[in-house]
Amino acid sequence: MGRKPRRETMGKRPELPALTGLRFFAALAIVIHHACGPFFSRATVADWPLDQGVSLFFVLSGFVLTYAYPELPTAACVRAFFIARFARIWPAHIATLLLVGAAVVGWSISGPLAANVLLVQAWIPQMSYYFSYNAVSWSISTEFGFYLLFPLLIRRFADRWHIVLAGSLALLIGLIVLMPSDPAAHAFIYISPLGRLFEFVLGMVAALLWMRAPTSALGVFCLSAAELAIVTLVLLQLRYGTPYLGALGGGQFPGVAEWAWHSGGCVGFALAIVLFAQGKGIIARLLAVAPIAFLGRMSYSLYLLHQPAISLWENYVGKYGAWWDAAFFVLLLGASIALFLTIEQPARRWIRRAYAASPGLRSTARAQLSTWRADPI
Repeated sequence: MGRKPRRETMGKRPELPALTGLRFFAALAIVIHHACGPFFSRATVADWPLDQGVSLFFVLSGFVLTYAYPELPTAACVRAFFIARFARIWPAHIATLLLVGAAVVGWSISGPLAANVLLVQAWIPQMSYYFSYNAVSWSISTEFGFYLLFPLLIRRFADRWHIVLAGSLALLIGLIVLMPSDPAAHAFIYISPLGRLFEFVLGMVAALLWMRAPTSALGVFCLSAAELAIVTLVLLQLRYGTPYLGALGGGQFPGVAEWAWHSGGCVGFALAIVLFAQGKGIIARLLAVAPIAFLGRMSYSLYLLHQPAISLWENYVGKYGAWWDAAFFVLLLGASIALFLTIEQPARRWIRRAYAASPGLRSTARAQLSTWRADPI
């Protein structure tokens, strides 16, 4: 514990492969959550709030973006940040939106379609908007809201992190208290960037504290034991703490139950991420092995594609037995890898390189686009 703290610089940063691998398991939890019913009994995982994989994404997003962009000192750096974020999420989102419109729900020139193209559907508190077309993309819209706020949040964050964290918590509590009904709580606490901002900021704070802390001198055994302990605590909280917290609100504060069932594991997720970022324990090393890391890199495509794929399978194939069900998941994985390799990754690289080559771009912003960025989703 006697080594120097990690430096917070704008230079190229080493990859955190365990966090890349962790993304796959977050996405897999969502896939299993939505596959209940079409492919296996909902009772199989009914006691597990698997959709909190989205909460893990949001906390991980705040952590990784703060690690990769500890400051955005100039307007050019802010523009480069937005270009990198646009390149990261928009091409694959539009590809799956086109798939859903063409093969699942059909096209309708309307407000929901425009909101999806602009990635603002989660900002509109109506289910006909935020669950329109590719329903899972609501979380990408919420993440987009975080991206827009990030340059403001990261400004002097090292000095005022406690104010930002307290403000996001106060906003969440205010929404919980003010929401008069289940539909309103669903829209503002489960879906809206306002209700989910605390999870993102929590990830930012975890990254800042991790970067400030001295590099751990603990051995593999101690770190592995700590990883196992935090994973066990997170699983216990999800299995038993979530129903308990959800029951506290009763009918008077529907927002409490909404938060508990969808976001209640966020503190445990932040602690787990800090441990895995060390990269030294057994679980972190397993997450970092090449096949798992690759699955983590393509998990965004898997996340975007899985719900349209489930709908297409139900409409055109149906349920013919366990072998066909197994074939679906193999095909889904193959299609997700194809989307990642043919659209998501090439489009991202092309957009970043095209902007990086633009005349007059400052060297700091150009370096920001060219160096590694551990994009969380």
